Amino acid sequence: MFGIKKIALIIVILIVGMSLFFGTSYALWRYNTEVKFNLTISEPEDEFNCCICGTYNTIQEGIDILKHIQYPRIYNRMDTFENQLWDRISEINDLPYGSITLPELEEERNYYMSIIDEFGNCVRTYGSCCINNLANFYSNAPTEEQNQVPDFWDQHSELWDLSNQLWSRRNELYNALNAFWEAGLSKINF
Repeated sequence: MFGIKKIALIIVILIVGMSLFFGTSYALWRYNTEVKFNLTISEPEDEFNCCICGTYNTIQEGIDILKHIQYPRIYNRMDTFENQLWDRISEINDLPYGSITLPELEEERNYYMSIIDEFGNCVRTYGSCCINNLANFYSNAPTEEQNQVPDFWDQHSELWDLSNQLWSRRNELYNALNAFWEAGLSKINF
């Protein structure tokens, strides 16, 4: 029996060695063995997840979400994008002459344009969807709930002012995009 154990050990060592050498593996369980594991999938942060209006149960809660959460979120994302674009402009200015081609520059500009377009979609949603939905929520609310926000239409008007500020902020992004284009053109050997 001592010989069988030696032979079995040698076979196991050979199998493990061959599997390491050939990059294969062997399962040491039956085909019908129950295997359990936990899988955690987290939703990746969407770059343009700024268009969600939020959920609210009261009129004032809806105003607060749009004013103090959604507006700064969209505005700050535009700031971050613009800062990254200015960083890219600095990188391009440091490139040697002739190190970029017109098709490369156009492709990169088109990418940045698509981001600015997405910001436009977010601002459009913020206004035409979120603010208008809040007005509908107010109009359909019971009188006692409406009375809890006597200055609703003033606050509603302030939300539209914030929406206009977002449009202005988005339009400022074109200045950085134009600076990017000019910096890139200065590095192209036509």
